[in-house]
Amino acid sequence: MTPRTTVTLTQVARHAGVSTATVSFVINGTKPVSPAVERRVRDAIATLGYHPSHAAQSLRTGRSATIGLLIPDLTNPFFPKLAQDIEREARMRGYAVLLADSHDDPQLQREALINMTRRGVDALLIVPAVGTGEALTSPIPLVLIDRDAGGQPTVQSDKAQGGQLAAAHVMALGHRRIVILAGPDRQG
Repeated sequence: MTPRTTVTLTQVARHAGVSTATVSFVINGTKPVSPAVERRVRDAIATLGYHPSHAAQSLRTGRSATIGLLIPDLTNPFFPKLAQDIEREARMRGYAVLLADSHDDPQLQREALINMTRRGVDALLIVPAVGTGEALTSPIPLVLIDRDAGGQPTVQSDKAQGGQLAAAHVMALGHRRIVILAGPDRQG
């Protein structure tokens, strides 16, 4: 396997015969350049296989285009599907997702929140660990999913209505002896 070499903005500029500022103007669309210069820059980008550095863009914009997703238990079938759906939606909007598992432990959850914040994620989506009673704090936007903790913004399904709809459906099929199997009733 050949080591991957990174093409720099300077190499693109040299190949196109322009300044690095001109290459930046073309890539970011921040200042108009002549069609001929834009064509040379775009040809150099394609020929050299240049890809802008997310780290450099993050330094310039103060945004990482990354969302932190903290879930309590990767072995619970609900959470990998949730993570997959969140990742797909984020990717469609130009974001990457950094995933962590708190193992349903409030202390590991705190450590993961600090770690994700230090890595510069733009926002946090969290399914709080069982036992998270206090409000979770973060210097970046934070939204809770599925479980409430401290009255913060939370996205939840209406489980009571879901149960009613499921029961009505089963009864409409003619079933009268209905049993529900559920996991532990742990809300926090």
